[in-house]
Amino acid sequence: MSKPNKEDYDERFHMYVDLTNTEDMFEALEASSEELLTSMAVVPVEKEDYRYEAEKWSIKEVIG
Repeated sequence: MSKPNKEDYDERFHMYVDLTNTEDMFEALEASSEELLTSMAVVPVEKEDYRYEAEKWSIKEVIG
């Protein structure tokens, strides 16, 4: 799947799509998923439920 044409989506999202450094969106999604999993692998189990404020989400809630 290649990058969409700017005419195909709302201009509010142009900046975000422009930040991608690949033409293949599936390739970009796979790479970012791998980076996220690698980053999360080093988070200690005791930190997974940490919240910086009482009503904020923990890493475990966001990532699953």
